Amino acid sequence: MPIRFFTPKPFLAIFLAFLFFKNNANSQTIIDSSKVDITIEMTTDNGATLPETTIETFLKGDMTRIEVSSVNSITRVIVDKRNQLITTLIKSVGKSVGYVETQSSVDSSTKEILKQSKIQFNDDSKEISGFKCKSADFKLNMGGKVTLITVWYCPEFKFRSIVGLSVPGLDTLPGAPIQAITKLPQGINTVFTVNKITPDNTIDDKIFQVPKGYQILKKDEALKALRGG
Repeated sequence: MPIRFFTPKPFLAIFLAFLFFKNNANSQTIIDSSKVDITIEMTTDNGATLPETTIETFLKGDMTRIEVSSVNSITRVIVDKRNQLITTLIKSVGKSVGYVETQSSVDSSTKEILKQSKIQFNDDSKEISGFKCKSADFKLNMGGKVTLITVWYCPEFKFRSIVGLSVPGLDTLPGAPIQAITKLPQGINTVFTVNKITPDNTIDDKIFQVPKGYQILKKDEALKALRGG
């Protein structure tokens, strides 16, 4: 499974609402029913700044919607935890296509990556977007190449679901991911940051439905259609 930052390129693309706090076995806060605002900033090794990508994540119970807006595309991911389904909808180059994956198929790919990967928890801290965070280094072995991702997380709470960043092993963090830093292929330095969490108990269930106008295909067919195949 590739690292999914939901960047402007759809192929690299996959909790919080009315602050309804619940405590788990470790008395850690779980936040549900909220909107999460995220930005992805990208720069090249020669110092050039690429257009910023924004992400809006809506969380409500077992449902999550992640909407990624960039210059050339809009990617929407709907996560249905109850039915264990992940629907990805992409609007780009004049086409609107989508595909559905089962959570088990995604988990299977993740387990294979983690078998040859390492996660190191660091003894450091800093404040990001008003949250007190600690860091962990994810050294992921994918296809023989090791990718380093530094994730800053807040140990005071956890998200009920993913919020726009899917890194193998992210669910092992003892807190909520607030920032992730890595280098994508072609020398693109990427910083993913949670900027704001807004309680919202008025989120409409309709936003978790597939809107009209999308052609739902098999995953490989959908990606091929976007490439012009």
